[in-house]
Amino acid sequence: MDAQALALMQEQVVAAYEQQGFSSELIGGWAISENDVADLVATAEAAQPRKILEVGTYVGVSTMMLAMACPEAEIFTVDPNFELAREMRAVNAGAAVEDNTPKQHDIARRAAEILGIADRIHFVEGGFSVGDTFTSLLDDTGATTPVIGPELCKTHGPFDLVFIDGLHTPDAVLKDLQLAASALTPNAVMMLHDCIGFWGASVRRGVMAFLRDNPEFNFSHPPYADVYRSVGIVSRREDATKTRAPGPTAPALSRTVAAFARTALGGGQILEVAIGKPWLEVTPGALDPIKLTAKAASANKSPPKLAKAIDEHPDAGILALDAADFASDAVLSHVFLSAKDVGRAVFMGFTPPGETGVAGRLSRPLARLVDLADASGMSLFLFPFTDQEHARYALLPETRELGLSSLFLTFLVAAPGNEYIDAAGRRYIRLNDELALDREQEALQRVHVACSYRMYFDRANTEQRTRLSAVESLSTQINEIHHAYERDTGELRAEIGHANAATERIQDIRTALRTELDTAYENVGKLETRLQVIASDAETRAAEVNALSSQASALIAEKDALSLERDALAVERDALAVERETLRSEVSTLTLQRSSLSQQLIDVFTVFGTIEEQTRWDEALLGIVQPEKTHSDIAPETDEQVKEEAQALLRRTVAVSAANRQLMTYLQTDNAALRGELERIRRSVSWRVMGPYRVVRRAAANLLPGE
Repeated sequence: MDAQALALMQEQVVAAYEQQGFSSELIGGWAISENDVADLVATAEAAQPRKILEVGTYVGVSTMMLAMACPEAEIFTVDPNFELAREMRAVNAGAAVEDNTPKQHDIARRAAEILGIADRIHFVEGGFSVGDTFTSLLDDTGATTPVIGPELCKTHGPFDLVFIDGLHTPDAVLKDLQLAASALTPNAVMMLHDCIGFWGASVRRGVMAFLRDNPEFNFSHPPYADVYRSVGIVSRREDATKTRAPGPTAPALSRTVAAFARTALGGGQILEVAIGKPWLEVTPGALDPIKLTAKAASANKSPPKLAKAIDEHPDAGILALDAADFASDAVLSHVFLSAKDVGRAVFMGFTPPGETGVAGRLSRPLARLVDLADASGMSLFLFPFTDQEHARYALLPETRELGLSSLFLTFLVAAPGNEYIDAAGRRYIRLNDELALDREQEALQRVHVACSYRMYFDRANTEQRTRLSAVESLSTQINEIHHAYERDTGELRAEIGHANAATERIQDIRTALRTELDTAYENVGKLETRLQVIASDAETRAAEVNALSSQASALIAEKDALSLERDALAVERDALAVERETLRSEVSTLTLQRSSLSQQLIDVFTVFGTIEEQTRWDEALLGIVQPEKTHSDIAPETDEQVKEEAQALLRRTVAVSAANRQLMTYLQTDNAALRGELERIRRSVSWRVMGPYRVVRRAAANLLPGE
């Protein structure tokens, strides 16, 4: 489910409680955090459950989330179902409620009805594995409840998904896990709330007790640095997510490991049994490490290679730093037995199971390590000194990584006997079951506190950096303003100097102008007198000007008349020029027409003569042929062929005669038209006008025959 869909689902769930009159503040106190909701929904969607068991309904907020995230699932939710007033008093809820008499299941059932999912939710009243409640432990010792979990599991199990958020005491968590584990499908997972935070140590103690007796299960939860994520998962180990074996990548932790090895082993030679990547061979300051792989340690109970290596290096201390997290029970027991046979101690690091990405694939509770050591005839001892405390490194910039995880939280020594004193003469603490559980959770809580301090200090540092950035920005602005002020002040001072100089120049100019003005006043008097004289002369000149003006007007009128006459002559000249050019064009055209008509006339006369002659011949021929046609008795002996040829000739002659007559008629008509056109040309004005020109042209042609 994406973030938008998840937010919408949460809004719908909150609205179902708001419709019942509960404030958003109160609902926020009832609901698990947004980060936990996201983890809860993601795990539920991945499991695709058909049947869900929830331990601890309260008012059903998480119940509604599970039902909406898994629409195909049937949900059984268990709670003592006290009145809201009693439960709120037990958990010290501060928000006011108008009506706190309804029971928890009534509130949850009404919310389910509003959301339309009530048919898939079964509200079961009672305790799941214990009869104790928060109210009986914190407020009213008599507020216990009947245990109904065994019957519920028998009747409605097995379950595909279990969410445990009930009583958070170690005993209750252990018993809830044991009972729920007995009613699981093969691939089922169990989720627990509050594995980190205020209740974290108590819940994890119950989980560790469960894992101690059930090594087939694995435990995982978000990193401790994610302070506000607290949903843990318990699943069968074969279904657990495998994590990578740690390597010596954290400089501060590498230095810590090297320092521990040197101190505990007294600076002697070290035999490292490495399951993953060896630490000491890349750690500065390590003393002559001897690499021995997990394969050399062998998973069977006969340890020939390890025993041989130990025999060959009797003075070397044995370091199995990552064996507790990544070696199987058989391999770890093998290491313990090999060391016991030669009376040697084994130094190792311990990472509690749980933290995702940090805890090893085979990380086990500290109490489980105690059991394995006891079974091998070894005792497990705790490194008692605080120079390896995570809280010391949490806020140091160069070693911050140690405060962010539980990796190698504790350094341990497995040794024969009931006590162990290292090469420096320091006595180690022997661990038993209860001490192991206590020290484990105490150390983990210190990691949580260190991460919380880191978060708050980082937040404070971020805010401080933000404020410092704002101050620096403000200082920069002030400096810019100061520089601008100094720049503007200098420019203003320069402008003032320029203005003063200009003022002085203006004063000088003013003085000079005052002198010039005084002189001008003197000249004005003189000019007034002269002006009077000029005025008298002006009157005389005015009379003269009037007379001259009259004369000028007459001359102007005359000039205008002459201009008009000139313009008219110019127009007439232009018209004559145009007419001249037109006549020239017509002369050329008529000359060409004359030549053409003359030639046509000659041709007509020639043709006419030819036609007349041809006509005479045709008539003669016609006279010859026709008698032959009419007097057939003259030559009766002529054969038929001659007769046919004569008839054909006659027909052709008649056709030619007709054509000649048509041609003669056409030529006569055309000749008449040409004569008429010629006569029209001779009668035209242009022909008469151009007569002198033709005479001159003919004379010129006679004088210049070569042209």
